[in-house]
Amino acid sequence: MIRFVVEIPRWLFLAALVCAPWAYGCTPEWAIDYLEILLGLILVLWLAGCALRRLRPAIHPVLLGCTLILLVAGWWMTVNPHLRHTESFVFVPLSPMFPRLPGTVDAATSLRAMLRITCLLGIVCFVCDLSARRLWRRRLWYTIGATGVSIVLFGLLQSASDRPLLIWNREDMSIPYFATYYYHGNAGAFINLVLPFVAGLAALTLRRPDSHRERAIWLPGFFICVAGAFVNLSRSAMVITILLCALLLLWQFRGKSRNELLPPRRLRVAYALLMTGAVLGLVAFSNWERPAQKWALLESQLNTANKRLVSTQVCLRMLPDARWHGFGPGTFSIVFPHYTGAQADLIPGIWRYAHDDYLQTVLEWGWLGAIFWAVLFFGGMSRLFIQWRRRHDLSTNDRVLAFTAGLSLVGVAAHALVDFPLQIASLQLYAAVCVALGWSCHQWEGTATHSQT
Repeated sequence: MIRFVVEIPRWLFLAALVCAPWAYGCTPEWAIDYLEILLGLILVLWLAGCALRRLRPAIHPVLLGCTLILLVAGWWMTVNPHLRHTESFVFVPLSPMFPRLPGTVDAATSLRAMLRITCLLGIVCFVCDLSARRLWRRRLWYTIGATGVSIVLFGLLQSASDRPLLIWNREDMSIPYFATYYYHGNAGAFINLVLPFVAGLAALTLRRPDSHRERAIWLPGFFICVAGAFVNLSRSAMVITILLCALLLLWQFRGKSRNELLPPRRLRVAYALLMTGAVLGLVAFSNWERPAQKWALLESQLNTANKRLVSTQVCLRMLPDARWHGFGPGTFSIVFPHYTGAQADLIPGIWRYAHDDYLQTVLEWGWLGAIFWAVLFFGGMSRLFIQWRRRHDLSTNDRVLAFTAGLSLVGVAAHALVDFPLQIASLQLYAAVCVALGWSCHQWEGTATHSQT
């Protein structure tokens, strides 16, 4: 019974990693609800398993401290509201329990956001504990890679046929969706997240001369992910993909002095030519004209009336009022319209996100909360690269995993400058795994020790 309670949340989490991007990227409200229920169940079973075995979870103290501070701050803002947002887009003053202490501008909106944030922060701690085990690190890696390749392959088939392919209505065909993501920017961010993981698995197959079956899966998978980034209409995702591929190439050259992950020279040249041909073939097969047309619009969009630029200007005007505590978790979409003023005509419609995750984090959590989010995210990223560089006792698999997980976070961090990947539930989940790997890599066993169970 104890073994069942211990193992079931781990397998359920792998199922969540598969289902989250396939359920329309967890962008619809119903998909977010189901994901939160599943993640909540995983956390309850995980804590129950720890209690039954009387084992303390292996969580880095800095990660645990940031998590507790963010949860306390977010829930305090939620239960101490200063305003209430009505259906007529008006803020009604309230009488908070502690008027001199910070509070959200709308309790209902912050409650919804905090439920998801609580689940995600709990999952970071869960994966930090789980990834201390070598077997489960490998299972997480393979699950992310296989799910990523399947999503991108589905998107390429969509682009080639120019049809909804079962999941989209015909009236949605004018929307630049890709695979299961309604917005091409989210799809591009997902590709950037999974691409380094797939590249790492492909690199490992080149090191092992007898891994023909794995090579037949992961090398084409890497070609598919690169091609998907250039068929998808997100220009920022294309640029970030080029950056990631350049860093992967430098990584391979760096390994030359240590004979790491490098096949014979003839084989490297053959694979490079194969990759170029495969990517060009997939792009040509998958309706490449649409991305080319999107790039042709760039020059006309570089002006002072650009919607992204205008929204950034509005966000900068909001910063002084956000102060050190922010407007409250998840409140950007209801506060933003009250600051557009004369620029409202330039940015029509409802803006749920700032298209800059850094600005949105400061606006919702304030400068103080943003600092702890930065420690959580960039601390995990930096630790992955530090461990990859310094921990020579790690196995080759773990060194590759550390580098590729860190590279995934680099892609997310770059994409967050121009879009909102850290506001989408499925992308948040995958980024949470990468961050958790960073905070757990100090306890990864060396080649002379055995993994835990």
